[in-house]
Amino acid sequence: MWIDTVIALPLVFLGIDHLIDQNDIRLYCGALIYAIWTSYGTAYQLCIFAVLYFLCGAIARGHCGVKQCAGFVAASLLSAGTCAIILLTVVDSFHNSQYFHEAFPDWYIQFSPLRFLAAHFAGGYPSVRFYHDSVPNLYAGVLSVLSLPLFFLSKQIKRREKLAWGLFWGICGGCLLLSVPTFILHGLHFPVMFPHRYSYIYSFALLAMAARVFTVEENFSKKKGVLCTSSFALVLIVLFLLYPQYDATSSNFLNTIFSDGNHEIRALVPGRLSLAALAGNLLLIIVYCAVLWGRGNAKKQSLRRLVTIVLGIAVCVEAFMGTYGGIHYLASVEHSWYNQELYADMQAVTKRLDSEAGFYRTEFYRNRSQSDGCVYGYNGLSGFSVSSGGYPKGLQDLLYELGMGSSFNNLAWNDPSPVMSALFAQKYLLSVGRIKNENVTGFEYQDNYGGISVYKNPDALPVGFAVPTSALKWMPDVDTNDPIAEQNGLFAALTEQNGPFTEIYPELIQVENLEVREGETDGEYEFYLPEYITHEELADGVCPRAVFHYAIPQDAFVSISLDCPALSEAFARINGETVSSLLVPWGHASLNAGFVRAGDILEVILDLNAIPDGGERDLIYEGGIQIHTAQLDMDCFEQGIETLRQRPLLVNEYSSTHLVGKLSCEAPCMLWTSIPYDHNWHITVDGEDIQAERFGGALTTVRLEAGAHEVEFTYRMDILPVGTAVSIASLITLFIFCAWMRKKTNLEERV
Repeated sequence: MWIDTVIALPLVFLGIDHLIDQNDIRLYCGALIYAIWTSYGTAYQLCIFAVLYFLCGAIARGHCGVKQCAGFVAASLLSAGTCAIILLTVVDSFHNSQYFHEAFPDWYIQFSPLRFLAAHFAGGYPSVRFYHDSVPNLYAGVLSVLSLPLFFLSKQIKRREKLAWGLFWGICGGCLLLSVPTFILHGLHFPVMFPHRYSYIYSFALLAMAARVFTVEENFSKKKGVLCTSSFALVLIVLFLLYPQYDATSSNFLNTIFSDGNHEIRALVPGRLSLAALAGNLLLIIVYCAVLWGRGNAKKQSLRRLVTIVLGIAVCVEAFMGTYGGIHYLASVEHSWYNQELYADMQAVTKRLDSEAGFYRTEFYRNRSQSDGCVYGYNGLSGFSVSSGGYPKGLQDLLYELGMGSSFNNLAWNDPSPVMSALFAQKYLLSVGRIKNENVTGFEYQDNYGGISVYKNPDALPVGFAVPTSALKWMPDVDTNDPIAEQNGLFAALTEQNGPFTEIYPELIQVENLEVREGETDGEYEFYLPEYITHEELADGVCPRAVFHYAIPQDAFVSISLDCPALSEAFARINGETVSSLLVPWGHASLNAGFVRAGDILEVILDLNAIPDGGERDLIYEGGIQIHTAQLDMDCFEQGIETLRQRPLLVNEYSSTHLVGKLSCEAPCMLWTSIPYDHNWHITVDGEDIQAERFGGALTTVRLEAGAHEVEFTYRMDILPVGTAVSIASLITLFIFCAWMRKKTNLEERV
């Protein structure tokens, strides 16, 4: 994701070398600007380590004057200032999100140092998700690890250089191991996914020291060959005798020989090598030691060259296999293929939807990703955005409390109830092929475009409408954790009538490989997994399952709200037939059973797996289940929707940053919109600026007087002109500073 920063890293560090040795800042400034401009997040980490590299570079050379220090500080500030147009807008966005408001953590070691060691070898697999035991992706080739003793024991490498690189390498490793540096280096935030995003800097240090070893001829003597073989033996002892191969904390290689049968094999957990991976590393170490020994004993220059070529081939083969293994493990999907698969059909669908007047939203039934709207160019709520999680509340928080699946930076608009679809202007639903049980959506089938079916919501409301000013008092009750009750409260606040949902309760609960107990309040339960459930058992199909049985009292549309930390998949079954199913990545979601008749038997099936993608974290053996199942009173629902439809915001034009609409109201009211609140929205009513207010902590509302009004929304970042001015001024100053330093250096060289 941040390959530009990886490319910029050696250029930035080489630029620092030029700055110290030649007083030339051009390469450093250019590379740093490139890094910040392309990837500000990882460039922030690179900037911190650039300071460390400069200090270590000064130590390695034994000198660094005031001129070099001043040049480094000035060049760094001017390079960052040149990118102010990006940096200031980013800070403005993140400052108003939860990203900048996490509590500072305590100091602790994030994972076992032995697992840290194992991550240096082939077969360790990269970490993708941020769990408590995630390890960084440190694999940079076995040869780089075997070269470390040679670097520190070489007599031809100066002590200052060893000290400098040792400090840089050690501090990088300490930052990866410890909680507080990790928190700081990720922008005062623990990432939700892709942990340890600066581990490539640690790998760079490894490779740089290994490369330095191969510039010193003495490292290929017989004595060094013995040292390399000794290092090889030490690594074998650590990996095979001490390193835990299994989940049990006391498990090691000796236990695998004298096994009691209770250890759980988890071969693909990052930082835990399988026996096959250990054997592969053993083979690599033998090959490298043999080649290095042969090069040290070769007397003819031609033979040495041949051995060096063999060594290069071995390194390339290892790098290729390691890269292929990592990519294959991650199972990445090529973006162009993902986009092109439905491109032609989606163009026809987009042309059809664009013919509709006004603003409305569209979603895919069972989104393939949270960013499908961005990929295919339609308006949707599902999305990936850190900044939408506003502070102290944002869209993700509000919709989570209303039952939708969301995390810190993701929102999945899966199976909203008819109430949610109507209030949030979801007019169309797209599906790859026809939906098997269409009545679970509440949408009506319209047409088919190639492989894509289009469904329309008959109850969709516009993006905004007039409601009583008293509605602004509504706020979700975070203590109840009952999305059905929250939707009732929201509907009642907007329409001034009773909520349309009536909750129903299970008559029977069946469990498989699971124990469930009732909680203190209705809809709350506690679950316990038996001790015999392991990752191997799950892989063999032994799944903890809870089945809730309901007898439907009357004809109705049934919606279900689910919350369970270990939940991985949920099913709705009517009279023994599955009508809907949903993967639940965050343990929190809504699920529709659709229109059911009085006397039908509804079964809600919850599979508690906790690791739907193969196993990067430990199982959750106990926790809570919250399930709220409710029937929708269609008469009450339709009456409320008709009330809200009487005073709509009629949108005349809109773009991603601009919306203009008209609205009429007989009395003072509040314009309620489903537009997420952001302080950069500038709103005018009849040409006069008006202050927007938050609804539910996350949506944009404005107060209106009686009469006809034209309302205009414009998204404009107030900090943008400041950032532009700073960037221009910094760039001009940087050019002048570079020219002055170059001129001064030329004069000094002539003298």
